[in-house]
Amino acid sequence: MFYVYKITNKINGKVYIGKTNDPKKRWHDHLLISRSNKDSHLFSIVHAALNKYGVNNFSFEIIQQDLTEEQAFEREIYYILQYRSNIVRFGNYYGYNLTDGGEGQTGYKHTKQSIKKMSLAKIGKRSNHAKLNDEQVSAIICDYNDGVSQRQLAKEYKVCQATICKIVNRIGYYQTMVNPVSAVGTQPSKVGLPITKPLGLPA
Repeated sequence: MFYVYKITNKINGKVYIGKTNDPKKRWHDHLLISRSNKDSHLFSIVHAALNKYGVNNFSFEIIQQDLTEEQAFEREIYYILQYRSNIVRFGNYYGYNLTDGGEGQTGYKHTKQSIKKMSLAKIGKRSNHAKLNDEQVSAIICDYNDGVSQRQLAKEYKVCQATICKIVNRIGYYQTMVNPVSAVGTQPSKVGLPITKPLGLPA
């Protein structure tokens, strides 16, 4: 079983989104790293923040559970987009993530390529910056609904997995889609509703 978690700075509201198969150990690891040598390759801005503001000014919550590993990677990307916590993409205003998420999966094996289903439906006006045409977007949605993972689709269409996440969740890729900030808490039906479960762990 895998989980997606959120670390929140109670002072400034900034968040960090992560994934794990052991939430208590992961939180403990974050605390240990925050107190370690800042030259460590594991030390990141979220650990610097924990060190600066103090652990008592942060909350650790499980926002989705009962996931497969693949789902956990997809949901991590989804929540990083929703909370705009990637500082490289959104600036140092909302969070502490350094990437769009979805990294680190082991033991992944490709399945057979899905047969393309070209939908005639249009789901909005495509952004001028979009790299994919309407037919490709429709095919991506069809394949995703048929069980093809976001990781596979990203590799097949030569785009980042965050782009696939936006398409299948109707976020940002089309100008008519929901604003990422107002969409926090809304979930696609494929995985189900999230939960919020503070662990209340001691420092």
